[in-house]
Amino acid sequence: MRPAFRQRQKELGDLNAILNDNLSGIREIKAFTREEVEKQRIGLRIESYQQSLLSALRLMATFHPFVEFTSSLGLLIVIYLAGSWLFAKHCR
Repeated sequence: MRPAFRQRQKELGDLNAILNDNLSGIREIKAFTREEVEKQRIGLRIESYQQSLLSALRLMATFHPFVEFTSSLGLLIVIYLAGSWLFAKHCR
């Protein structure tokens, strides 16, 4: 999961960098009539970020329930073994 979330953070950083550059250079963008080009460039970064976010969330949605299940199963085994041991010890 960690690599997926790192990729998501990288994509977010790239998106923020482009947005910052566009906001600080808005006059130049307008002067050279590059609004449409920059709009497409930002759109591609947004789509890339969205895909990386969805990928990370899919992994988390798969991995998290598995961890919860194994944790609960471990607790159930400990309770069963402790109960069996106590029952055997006190019923003699």
